[in-house]
Amino acid sequence: MYHHTGLQVELARYVRLSVTLQLSGGDTVCLRVEVYGCTTEVIPLTDIQAVTTPEGQIHVKWNLPSVVTVLDPASTQTIVSYLRPEKYVTYYNLENNAMTKNISSITREVLAENTLLGTTYNISLICVMDDINISCRSTEITAYLPCEDGWINFQNQCFQLMETATSAGQAANSFM
Repeated sequence: MYHHTGLQVELARYVRLSVTLQLSGGDTVCLRVEVYGCTTEVIPLTDIQAVTTPEGQIHVKWNLPSVVTVLDPASTQTIVSYLRPEKYVTYYNLENNAMTKNISSITREVLAENTLLGTTYNISLICVMDDINISCRSTEITAYLPCEDGWINFQNQCFQLMETATSAGQAANSFM
């Protein structure tokens, strides 16, 4: 039997309240609360972001997971509740699902090393609370090294704007 002892957000589909009068001759009123959980459609907001570092690593960071509850559909009144996961797990899947690796963290950021440049990664964030895994959003990134100063990134390729006109041969010789 599970007894709720703390103040935390509980995700539930139904809550049943049962009020009874004690039958053993007393006038004590008893209250029983039953929380029925099952898979939920709630996906906490985390604003997960991923960038490629100059060293070719993927740096992923996110905000504290929150859930927005609408109290009355006819009004704009809402309550924002924050989840307090014990840990986070990030899964890095290659776009063709050829390889999966995960990194556990108690902070809200991770650094994935040994990434394959030019490869697209699907990054999923899992929030772990009381040994329950809750999907906390995902993002996608293609691992490319950032362009050097003075260069422009266009479709994950670096280009340099040249102010003076040169021939193709002169341009090729200037980069050798």
